[in-house]
Amino acid sequence: MSRYYELLVEFVGIDLKDIQKVVIDEFSWEEEDSGEDYLVCRGSLYGGTSDEEAHKEIYEAIKKIKPFCRIKTHWTYLEDLPSEEYGDNLEIDELQEIMIRKLNQIEEKRIK
Repeated sequence: MSRYYELLVEFVGIDLKDIQKVVIDEFSWEEEDSGEDYLVCRGSLYGGTSDEEAHKEIYEAIKKIKPFCRIKTHWTYLEDLPSEEYGDNLEIDELQEIMIRKLNQIEEKRIK
């Protein structure tokens, strides 16, 4: 089972190309955006790997390139984001559906 995430990597003391080499080339994340001190990617974690475990793997791989750089990762789980619903309840029974259809027909005749 995989879980789909957005990953933001913020960094100091290392070049973007080195971060991309690890995150994109080595760990197969897809780049969404980048700048002088950040990289945004999307990808999946597999095999029960937690975001904390994935952070550790990426962190250690980056530290091998530049041991004294500073790195922070932000993980956003994209499959179950909070959401809100607004509007009408769409769960209606057959009788309500008939009534809505009839009322719409009456309204259409009234407008003509």
